[in-house]
Parts: sequence; structure tokens; C-alpha cells
Amino acid sequence: MTVRTALTYHHDMTEFAVHPVKIGPSSRAVIPAQVRQLLGVQQGDRIEFVLEGDQVRVVSARSRMAGVWAKNHGRDAGDSARDIRELRMQDGALEEAKWERTLGREDADERTDDELAVDLLGQLGAQ
Repeated sequence: MTVRTALTYHHDMTEFAVHPVKIGPSSRAVIPAQVRQLLGVQQGDRIEFVLEGDQVRVVSARSRMAGVWAKNHGRDAGDSARDIRELRMQDGALEEAKWERTLGREDADERTDDELAVDLLGQLGAQ
């Protein structure tokens, strides 16, 4: 069986290939060999069908990993680790500033935890 491949262009003039496939018995479609090779999939691998409006996009694990990697700001994992450290340092600075505001109040209660507990229990009548 010969599989025809047509060449078409998106609105932005990027090239893409169309591989016509017929739905067979049991509502199954065979992925053409060229597409399997491009996706890097083999028998037993999993793929995803992503619905985008009235179109379907086939996504392999390899292309999913490439997408995750691309979202890594185009840098290597070392830079990501640095970014996470910086975010943690910013969070720590915010937490420290919160405590400084809380502890630095002039009207802050100077009593110990035990003194506060006795006072609260007394107010509740549980002494």
C-alpha cells in the first residue's frame, strides 16, 4: 500500500506534512512509519491525542519532554536550580520581614507563653 504525503503550509508559511490514514476495522488507525520515526515511537509506546478545536495533535513522550525542557527558559538545569534558590531566598526574606514587623511593634505583648496561657485560661474561667 502506498501512503501519499502532501505538502501544505500554515498561515505563517511554516511547512508541514499531511499523512492520510484510513480508519480500519475496530475503529483503529495505523500511524505511518515516517510519522512513528519522527515521533520516536515504537510498538508498546504511549502517545497522546491532544484536541485543539477541530484538530488533533499527536504527542509522544519524547516531544512532551522537549516541551518541558523548552519551558526551562532555554537554559540548562543548573540555571533552574539557581532560580529556585533565589526564589527560596526571597521567600525567606519576606518571612523574616514579617517577623520583624510583628516583633518590632511597640504595643507587642511582652509576657511569656506561660503567662499568656494563665491569663487566657483565667479569662475562660478554666483556672
